[in-house]
Amino acid sequence: MSDVWIYHCSDVEEGARTAGALFRRGAADRLDLLRHPRWVVTPTLAQGRWLRHLWLQEKGCLLNVRFMTPVVLRGELAARLGLEAEPIGQLEEELLFRGLVRPEEAESEFREALLRNPGMVLRVCGALRAAGWPADEVFGGQSFPGRLAREFETLRGRETLPSRQETDRELFRHAGGEGGSPAPGQEFELLLYGFRASHWPDWFLLAAGALLAARAHVFLARPRVVAEEEG
Repeated sequence: MSDVWIYHCSDVEEGARTAGALFRRGAADRLDLLRHPRWVVTPTLAQGRWLRHLWLQEKGCLLNVRFMTPVVLRGELAARLGLEAEPIGQLEEELLFRGLVRPEEAESEFREALLRNPGMVLRVCGALRAAGWPADEVFGGQSFPGRLAREFETLRGRETLPSRQETDRELFRHAGGEGGSPAPGQEFELLLYGFRASHWPDWFLLAAGALLAARAHVFLARPRVVAEEEG
């Protein structure tokens, strides 16, 4: 298991500057930097670009630093673990889900909402799946949404179409989580920045990265800061 350091930031920019200082600390040994890549993972590409810009302004060393989002991290970890990491895409999910709606079914507010925005319903199902709750049971097994959730999960299983949550849990187990055999440590340093409680469905993926890295730095905003930004 890697060394994991957690930092609580009073504000966003303070955290970003502290993160940049961590990377400048090892800039003297450039040969070591070439040997050991450093990954910076942010929820969005825009946040990664902002960090890069800020660190370059402060003359930070970005040698062998790679900025990525969770989607890219998933592929990188899978490659290092020798696993497949191609969960079903959002568009494919929406098309499959829409196809389960029967023309003869009675009109309902849920049916109309589903046809207008199936992605919203799928995100709810994904969040429930990540928490270990079967969506069909939460919705009610015999109800219209319960039937859709149950048939959708059956279809995914039959066609071997893993969800993002299932893929991430598999990565987590192979990294040594949930009682899995710890994988050999990887020679990369990981920095997680900008993730909040709203990103908790990515927890297994981020935790897998932290377990595999030689060292992991996790930057978290204090709850008051998050409330002020979202208020």
